[in-house]
Amino acid sequence: MNNPEQVIAVTIMDRTYQIKCPPSGATELQESARYLDAEMRKINQASASNNTERLAIVAALNIAHELKTYKNQKNAYIDAMHEQIKTLQHRIQKFLGTKEEVVV
Repeated sequence: MNNPEQVIAVTIMDRTYQIKCPPSGATELQESARYLDAEMRKINQASASNNTERLAIVAALNIAHELKTYKNQKNAYIDAMHEQIKTLQHRIQKFLGTKEEVVV
């Protein structure tokens, strides 16, 4: 059964936008809009710029950088965990005296 989309009103920099989204994503959409609004207002205060398009671009770049940083940290964590798992597998194999490779 398809989830019908609904229209959600979000307000960013005192302007309201109507955005379609599935009902299951409404809360996340509202939270994202509040986050974007806060970021744009922070940039607006620091730069005293009233150009909404410029504020949106700078906020988008900042948020994209933040996302990229988190993704890199997550990937580094996954790589480190994978190496630890491989090390533990080798130690277990050595302890058990087997030569078989365990695949994860």
